[in-house]
Amino acid sequence: MIQRFLLLISVIICLSISLQGQTDKNTWILGGTGFVGSLDKGLYLNLQPNAGYFLYDNFAVGGQMKLTVTTDINQTSNTQFTLGPYARYYIGKGKVKALGEVAVGLNVQDKTILTFQVGAGAAWFVRDNVSLDFLAVYGINDNTNGLVGDRFGVNVGFQVYFFR
Repeated sequence: MIQRFLLLISVIICLSISLQGQTDKNTWILGGTGFVGSLDKGLYLNLQPNAGYFLYDNFAVGGQMKLTVTTDINQTSNTQFTLGPYARYYIGKGKVKALGEVAVGLNVQDKTILTFQVGAGAAWFVRDNVSLDFLAVYGINDNTNGLVGDRFGVNVGFQVYFFR
């Protein structure tokens, strides 16, 4: 009887630690988001893998890569690869949390295009350590000659959370 009671207490403690550890301080995050859509009668593809660390409860910072491929009506293709930091903040408790994200990047090929992206959305925790993310984002590309382009879209992705 005592063994079953101790086993039950151990299981409850383990479950409560993992259920509350998703966005806690000292947790690692790894994942990415993406977007596919049309742009001026062409195609727009954006993939953004990221890795980060929770400095505080619900606040993570890290780095991300961004691959953007566009084609226009004449089948002319343009590829951009950017690297930069990002910050994410989660609000709420439970399986669905609101989140906000800000990211900055520098184009690796020519180092003149700076990208800025801001987004808001929700993270749906389908498992204790995995979330599906839905973000409405606004992005701007800027270079030394002025504004190159901007976009508004919805990014969808996933994140995996590694507990301390």
